[in-house]
Amino acid sequence: MELKRSYLIQRLQPPFAGNVDPKMLAAGKVFGGGNLGMGEEAWNLLDRLCRFDYMGAAEYEFGAVREAFDGLITRPGGLTSFSQGIGPQQRKLSYKRGYSRETLPPAKNVVVFGIYPAKSSAYYHERVLRLVEDEGPFSVKGGAAIAESFDPITYSGRTDYTVGWLEIDNGFMFFSDETMWRGFCELFSVTPCGVPEVEETVNYASMKKPDLVKAAVNLGVCRTKSEANRIKKGELVTLLSV
Repeated sequence: MELKRSYLIQRLQPPFAGNVDPKMLAAGKVFGGGNLGMGEEAWNLLDRLCRFDYMGAAEYEFGAVREAFDGLITRPGGLTSFSQGIGPQQRKLSYKRGYSRETLPPAKNVVVFGIYPAKSSAYYHERVLRLVEDEGPFSVKGGAAIAESFDPITYSGRTDYTVGWLEIDNGFMFFSDETMWRGFCELFSVTPCGVPEVEETVNYASMKKPDLVKAAVNLGVCRTKSEANRIKKGELVTLLSV
C-alpha cells in the first residue's frame, strides 16, 4: 500500500474555554461556506473538541474537512489509536532556535498521539513519524506548524496555537495534546492505547553517536551533520547538555 502525498493537513487548535465573545465564536463558523460544509449538529460536536485554524486556501473549504471526517467514521475495518515518545533527535524543532539570540529552554522529549485506520496501520504510523520528523518535504498547503507545536518555545502562554492535525489526503489524525486526542478517541469510539512514560529531560549520554549528530543539527549546535560527526561523542554530549 502506498499513501498519497500529505498535501492538505488541517490545523486544529484547543477549544475555547470559559466565557467567550460571541463574535469570536461566530467568526469560526464562516469558513468554507459556513461550518466548513458541516451540519450544525456535527459542528457543535467538534466545537467542544477543537477549533479549526484558518488555512487560507480554498482546498480546505467547501466540504473537504467534512468529507475527511466522514471517511474516518465510515472507514472499513475501523480505527485504532497510538502514542509514541519522540526525542529532539527524531524531529524538526522550532524555527526560532535557528536565529534567536535569547537563551531558549532545552528541547524536551515529547509524545505524539494518533488515530488512523486499523487496516494497514503501519503505513499511517510511518507517515505520522515522517511528518513529525520534518513536514518540509511534503510542502503542506498553508503549513502545518508541526515543529512549533512539539517545541512551543514561541507561544508564551498563547492559546491560538496548533495541537492537532486532520490529514485530509489519506484520512488520519495526530496530536501533540493528549486531551484532544482522548476527546477524538471518544468521538470515534476508539479505545485509547497506553501512553508511554517519557521523561521530559533528554538523557544525551545514553544516545548513540548518530542520534547525537541529529540532535546537534536540529538544535543548531552544529550547522551540518559533517561538522557534528567530527566532534567526539563525549564532547557532543557536553554541548547538548548545556
